[in-house]
Amino acid sequence: MTERLAGSATLSVRMRDVPGIADSDWFTLSNGITVLTGRNNVGKTHLLKAIAGLRPGMGWFAQLPVARIELGDMTIELETGHQAVLERYEVTSAAGTVTAAWEPDPNNRGMSKLSISDGSRGVVVRDGERDVWNSWSLPSKALAEAALTRLTFVPAQRAIPGTVPARRLKTPGPSGTDLGMAIFTRRNDDAPEFHELQRVMAELFPEIGAILTQAVDDDQPLVRITYRDRFAGRNTPLDESGTGVAQALHLVSLVLFSEPGRIFLIDEPHAFLHPGSERRLVRFLLDHPEHTYVCATHSPVFLNATDPEACWLVTRDTAGTAMHPVFADGFGRRHLFAELGIEPGDVALAEHVLFVEGPSDKASYPLILAQLGYDVVARNCSVISLHGADLSRPLAEVLRQLATDLLVPFTILLDGDKRAEYAGNTDVVFLPSADLEKFLIQDPTAVRAGMLAVIAEEAPALASSAAASWPDDAVAVYLTENTRPETRAADLLNGLARKMGTSYRKPVMTPKIAEHLCTAVAEQLRPSLLARLEFSTTALASP
Repeated sequence: MTERLAGSATLSVRMRDVPGIADSDWFTLSNGITVLTGRNNVGKTHLLKAIAGLRPGMGWFAQLPVARIELGDMTIELETGHQAVLERYEVTSAAGTVTAAWEPDPNNRGMSKLSISDGSRGVVVRDGERDVWNSWSLPSKALAEAALTRLTFVPAQRAIPGTVPARRLKTPGPSGTDLGMAIFTRRNDDAPEFHELQRVMAELFPEIGAILTQAVDDDQPLVRITYRDRFAGRNTPLDESGTGVAQALHLVSLVLFSEPGRIFLIDEPHAFLHPGSERRLVRFLLDHPEHTYVCATHSPVFLNATDPEACWLVTRDTAGTAMHPVFADGFGRRHLFAELGIEPGDVALAEHVLFVEGPSDKASYPLILAQLGYDVVARNCSVISLHGADLSRPLAEVLRQLATDLLVPFTILLDGDKRAEYAGNTDVVFLPSADLEKFLIQDPTAVRAGMLAVIAEEAPALASSAAASWPDDAVAVYLTENTRPETRAADLLNGLARKMGTSYRKPVMTPKIAEHLCTAVAEQLRPSLLARLEFSTTALASP
């Protein structure tokens, strides 16, 4: 009964004086998937282990986070000191009345007092030596222990043997060393969970036809875990399969075979998986809301599957490892992302977001910026398309709200013909030409090279004749002679493409032209756009 109650309790943790971790506000282990993301070596695993250390008997940490357990009208809050010695234990009623409190005795070092509010006898006080928290008989202790026992840390790399003793075991441990025994048991029982395991694994890895347990002829009863490779037509031992198969088999089994109510603290759940398999694994976790999942990951797939409010950025400085909401407190972030057509993973790890007008711009501007020595990937600059939308009033409002909510600087790059309309918006910079095509045709050599590259890909037989008929000077003359004040650059490129034997398509052509653009033309972006990107990146990197 206590375990069932504990399964519905809300568990929150708060970092206080935990070595290597900065003090924090309450972090609630919410239902569904919560993501901790951040650079390598900032302490994501350290955080998961600190939280998992609250599980009775783990003993990983000398000091543990503060824990808060909420169930109905009751709240239990406990705090430990060095070597997990109990410093504070409070049980509070819905009215805010402390019904039980364990706290150090200020007059007797090393001693504590347990005060219990008893309706018939008033307040009962007991004295005792301070000790590890779960060594004392405390009010609602069974509920607190059951709630914390839900915590299960799953390391990123598990040593999973392919051959194990043929013993009955219903649920594997988090390290994976006994996985084979749990599979052996569930398969022999013809359990529905085993059939779901086979189905999910076949969707993650299409070559898996069945999961098998084969007897091994030895001095003691052993079984070998294999899977039927339906492509090769043979049984493959688990310890001869790819690392991703073994890790996924363990994680899926752990979810399916565990009693409801677990809180899985999973380090790198995406490790060794193809992005398609990552997406299927996310769907599997979402299909099993009977558990809670806190995942430390770099995977955009996991970030995008998570509610924006459940994304946390982990950073590290001289104060230690710290957690921050990826998106600041505010209203309507889900609506903002829907309006812009982006996902949390597009911005969560970015140091700057560059919004451009359309897909062609998104493909072209990273190539142009590369001419200036700015690598958008290396600089963690996420380039996101506004899908050709103008900054109409609703979209402008969305972006202004985004400026408030995002904990990352952003820039909007618009064509020069919108300068008069949005000149007052400090988040907008403008192309020094009316549009992207007008900017690109300043370099006839790049125009020629880009179009010939497309012809070589789409009609190789025409490439040689087009190159011979249209040298650099011929392209320059065509663009000059056909330019009129009213002529759109796109029309010029369309006419030239037809003469060269192809057709002009902006999504195809402009990235190819941008790839060959000379530095002299690209330099026009340095004073406005590049200066802003460089400043923001440098500022973020500063202590």
